[in-house]
Amino acid sequence: RHTSKYLVFTAAEVGQGGYHHINCQDQPYWRAKFELQGLAYDKELTDALRLTWQWTVGPLIWLPRNVQVFARP
Repeated sequence: RHTSKYLVFTAAEVGQGGYHHINCQDQPYWRAKFELQGLAYDKELTDALRLTWQWTVGPLIWLPRNVQVFARP
């Protein structure tokens, strides 16, 4: 209900270093959660964003690996 078209989501994966990661889960876990809320995982947009972020995020190297894009049908 907080998004009308797209949701861009990142979450620390299991075993990722850093501080204050309180709910590290794999990507299928998050996909299932968002699908229950009526959002669909968009692999094409996710791959495109990962490719773009791969070259632009600088020291935030985990973002391209952790990002997922969801769309409201």
